[in-house]
Amino acid sequence: MLLFGISQFVGSRHMLIAGAKMVDTIKPVTRQAHGERSWRRFGDYRFAAASTVVRLAGAEIAHAAQSLPLAFAEGDGKPVLVALLGFVQGQNLFVAPNGRWAGRYVPAALRGWPFVLGRSPSGETTLCFDESSGLLGRPGEGEAFFGADGEASEAVKQVFEFLVRTRRGQEAADAATALLAQHGLLEAWPLKVKDGEHERAVNGLQRVNEAALNALDAKALGAVRDGGALALAYAQLLSMGNISLLGQLATAHAGAASRQVQQSHAHPNGNGNGDLTKMFEPDDGNGMIDWTKLLDD
Repeated sequence: MLLFGISQFVGSRHMLIAGAKMVDTIKPVTRQAHGERSWRRFGDYRFAAASTVVRLAGAEIAHAAQSLPLAFAEGDGKPVLVALLGFVQGQNLFVAPNGRWAGRYVPAALRGWPFVLGRSPSGETTLCFDESSGLLGRPGEGEAFFGADGEASEAVKQVFEFLVRTRRGQEAADAATALLAQHGLLEAWPLKVKDGEHERAVNGLQRVNEAALNALDAKALGAVRDGGALALAYAQLLSMGNISLLGQLATAHAGAASRQVQQSHAHPNGNGNGDLTKMFEPDDGNGMIDWTKLLDD
């Protein structure tokens, strides 16, 4: 098992952070480049399979804390709130082998893909599209980026507005996190996970120091509460119980990988993968995602 310092991922493409540095395949959406092109909606979460951590927005903290372990990791020299999705570099345990999401809550930062927010050279917020997604098509193959009037389509406008709300929510979470740090309420999280017969450390994570939180005087406690950081602190503390879910998912992934190896030996022509494709399959089994619902807060 390869364990790592979480902080190296904060701000990377794997986190799908709005405003992250541009990579070659993420292009600004323009009439010149996309006026005659189309796009398709994602049908599974394989695109997030390497997202080991993902930033959270303020409005989703209460929902996320019920299903995901929350932590703080360093990003651009400051602590940021993240959901921890795995222990191993480049692995998201919540993405099942068939691409389905194996949890009860999907972080907002993942829901707008293949669109992301970037910044133009002049610093303006820009809607971008990941052209390595496989979801960029020729005219008529999917939904249009722009209408006949040259304006962005309603669907594209909806995605842009959702991404902007998510970014603002991340900024609100950043402000609350900064307040926790200002009052000395963050500490290293000495998280250890099983690696066979041994325990290994996961470095780079922070958690709320519950003892320091309880020791705040009335004035400091009021400042933390009024700044929206008190609710964040309790949510993070409560969410740590979800670490056990990561262990369960890791076991499930290991079992699936073992079965795949066994089936590949038993069926060298590739006809024995039926069990693997059913893993984590939800009840509806149709393999599709209602994107409209995913864009709702």
